[in-house]
Amino acid sequence: MTIGGITIHQDGIGKALRERVNAHIRQILAEHGPSAFEMPKRAAAVHEAGHIVIDSVLGIETTNVFIEARAIKGKLAWGGYSEAPDLEFFDTPDCPASFETLLNRSRSLFAGLTAEDLFAGEDRREGSSVDEIFASQLVCEIACSRRPDSDAESIWQNDVVAWCARQLQHNGTVHGEIADALMDNRRIRGKRLRDLCVKVEAA
Repeated sequence: MTIGGITIHQDGIGKALRERVNAHIRQILAEHGPSAFEMPKRAAAVHEAGHIVIDSVLGIETTNVFIEARAIKGKLAWGGYSEAPDLEFFDTPDCPASFETLLNRSRSLFAGLTAEDLFAGEDRREGSSVDEIFASQLVCEIACSRRPDSDAESIWQNDVVAWCARQLQHNGTVHGEIADALMDNRRIRGKRLRDLCVKVEAA
């Protein structure tokens, strides 16, 4: 499985991710309809700003971030992408990633959705970032498999979900600045992005 620059070699992981994502999509469609998968511009900006803040807390440099309009089945939607080369890694039987590396990548994957939950308000959509949710959970489960005495559900709730929320709330002002800059210009990079990231501090 490769997602967000992370490549993990493990039997059945791609199938497990697809099954979780597809089941969740069917549930959301049944409960909320197709509008659940719209992505307003502001939600996209808030989402990408969340990734930047959490990666900055983790000491990972974002080199470029953008949002863009996309057509999905004839309807306008917004998406985005944050480039952070240091996020890329391989987890293979010959070279397994550490617990800390996997946990931090789980946090990075979950950051955008957490930001939407906290800051997107009425622009938040129930179907946003389904792939990132379950990829984050799977990566956390793999991390916990490296520590036999760890409880994956507890670590997921406390050290990923609650941790991301705490960091984003602590950095709410700079998160807002990044989201506003994306709303205005659609892309941030270079010195401007570095100047924003340096304001981020760990809670």
